[in-house]
Amino acid sequence: MPDVDDLKDTKNYHLDVPVKREAFFLKGAGALDWGMQSRLARVFSPVSGRTVMLAIDHGYFQGPTAGLERVDVNILPLLPHTTALMCTRGILRTTVPPTFTNGVVLRASGGPSILKELSNEQLAIDVEDAARLNVAYYIGHSVHFQNRVFARAVVAELPDYDLALAHNPVPFKPRAYMSRRPERATSPIDAVALLTRPDFLSGEVDVIETSALTLPGPATDGFATIERYAPEEVRMRVETPQPAVLILLDSFDKGWTATLENDAELPIMRANALVRAVAVPAGTHLVTFSYQTPLLKAGAAVS
Repeated sequence: MPDVDDLKDTKNYHLDVPVKREAFFLKGAGALDWGMQSRLARVFSPVSGRTVMLAIDHGYFQGPTAGLERVDVNILPLLPHTTALMCTRGILRTTVPPTFTNGVVLRASGGPSILKELSNEQLAIDVEDAARLNVAYYIGHSVHFQNRVFARAVVAELPDYDLALAHNPVPFKPRAYMSRRPERATSPIDAVALLTRPDFLSGEVDVIETSALTLPGPATDGFATIERYAPEEVRMRVETPQPAVLILLDSFDKGWTATLENDAELPIMRANALVRAVAVPAGTHLVTFSYQTPLLKAGAAVS
């Protein structure tokens, strides 16, 4: 509050206490901005300045390495003892729990294993995938960042090595969240057109493809918590004071169904061209996404 009564006690600047300026622990990174330092602090231990990076991306094109056929059995128990995990997109999405908060170094390149040179790799994850996987920064050859989407995203370049560092222009969000501004779309969503909209790039709006005449309004309050995350089942606890749109940053695909705790089915809608959304009623609910291979029952009946 303003010191209208000239009370000296309200203006204690602690002049006898020096300002604490703590240097960043990682050598060569002291001049980086707060966000980049924060990310590096998840990959390198602030205590030792070192990292224990568990790299399991080696067999990404020739199949699973012997002994690593079951990542959930052999690797997940090691995660508490690592500083960072280096893996592929498929392993991250299907096996690594979203509650893992240490650093993740994601292999984003791919190349041919036959007929051509394997070292001639290309970027295999686009900006939409990056948004879904909560990627904060890209590093790669400069040619990959010539798209206008990255016009203001490049933060550093190394011309001698043809490398550039760029932050993800689409803000990363929680895996599951209540939409603050759902927008109804009656025709298929154009992902490229979305990336030209400032309100989408800022994270304000979610475009929902639906034939329903209306959608719930903005979620002004409430939360969504993932209680179980498995390849064929995602269970979330949702609490909202009014009907809302629940967004799950997982691929929209046939075979998925969504139900409430009373087995009432919720129609799954395509959100932001790529991911899933459902409209949930007001109150506290348990929402379960379940997957079954399309036409599996029909095929079993025929056989």
